This record gives sequence, structure tokens and C-alpha cells, in this order.
Amino acid sequence: MNSDLEKIIKLQQIDTETDLLRDRIREIPLFIQQIEESIKLKNEEFKQRGEQFKTRKVELKSRDLELKSAEENITKKGGELYKVKTNEAYRALEKEIEDEKNKKEGLEETILLLMDAIDSGEKQLAEEKMAFEKEISEFENQKKILQDETREKEERVKKFEQEKASCVSGVNPQLLGKYERIRKSKYGLAVVPIIEEKICGGCQINLPQQKVNEVLSGKDIVLCEHCSRILYIQVKQESVSS
Repeated sequence: MNSDLEKIIKLQQIDTETDLLRDRIREIPLFIQQIEESIKLKNEEFKQRGEQFKTRKVELKSRDLELKSAEENITKKGGELYKVKTNEAYRALEKEIEDEKNKKEGLEETILLLMDAIDSGEKQLAEEKMAFEKEISEFENQKKILQDETREKEERVKKFEQEKASCVSGVNPQLLGKYERIRKSKYGLAVVPIIEEKICGGCQINLPQQKVNEVLSGKDIVLCEHCSRILYIQVKQESVSS
């Protein structure tokens, strides 16, 4: 095989591994940010719900005062019944007492509903907060693992960059420039094997036998006439030491 081609194949393997590592390095902080934003939103939701309970408690206190006032009015008006001098005044006062009693019953029902809503709601909120705190703890552990993963992958990228620098030093500059241009236009994949003896490993299109023969001869750098990627014959599985 052409020695320049061997180096370009090695270079492609290094770049492919490096690209994968860099993609993962970029993904990790985005994932962490997404989770942290969801935590922030959840905490804001808890805060809002807590404020709602404060509002309900203020309303409960107000209803308690109204109930106390209604009870006092019932007692007061009940005492006045014995002081009125006409039947008309007596009936009017009875009506006022009845209205106060109806108001009292309505307030008592409202107060019970408010107390039940506050008690059950605060209990549910406390349970949700406890469960969420556990989720946050698990996330913090996961975050540390991801940060460790980032550092490990950054170290691997540095090693690949050193390996690439060593590999590039012996490559024909014109071929290297062609490789970089193809890689940039073909989503990072510039060098591909011929698969099943006749198919381009990049565009998956059948190659003319003459083109395959040119690659087999190993004399020149041969490009796929469909996708312009550099072709080679994969004699054995290539690997890159990480």
C-alpha cells in the first residue's frame, strides 16, 4: 500500500476517534446545564406553591375573624331579642340572627375546606420536596462522574493530538491539504474502505471495476468518483490505541 495512504488512513482513524471524544465533551456540559435548569424551575415551582399556602393561611385567618364576628353578632342579637318592644322589630332581629347563623355555617364549611386543603397540600409538597432532594443528590453524584469522564476524555484528546502531530509530519502537504478539505466537506470522513470488493464505504455506491483495480494497485491516491472520498482496500481491521 502507498505509504502516504497508510498515513492518511491512520490520520483518519485518529481524527474520527478525536471527533467522537470532542462530541461527548461538548454533550456533557449541555446535559448538566439542562438538568440544573430543570432543578431551578422545580425549586421555583416549590416556592410558588409555598407562597400559595401562605396566601391560603392568610385567607383562613380572615375567615376565622369573620366567624368570630358572626358568633359575637349572634350572641349580641340574641340578647337584644328580649329588649325589642314590637313584633315587627322582633321578627326583623330574628331574621338578622338567622342570616348570621347561615353565614356562620358557610364560614365553618369554608374554614374546614381551607384547613384540609392546606394540611393535605403541605404534606404533599413536603413529600415531593423530599423525593426531589433525593433526585438532586443522585444528580450531583452523576455530575461528578460526568465531570470525571470529561477530564478523562480531554486527556485522551491531548494524546490523539500528539499522535496526529507525529503522523502529519510525514505526510505529503498536498495530500494532507486534500484530506482536510474532503474531511471538512464530508462530515469528518475523508478516507473510506472499499466494502464487499466494489462498494464505496462512504457513499455506498458501486464502483467501476477499473476504479477498484486502481486502488488495488496501491500506486496512487484514488478518489471515489461519486463522493470524492479517498479509497483504500481494508486488508485487516485497523485500530487506534487510546
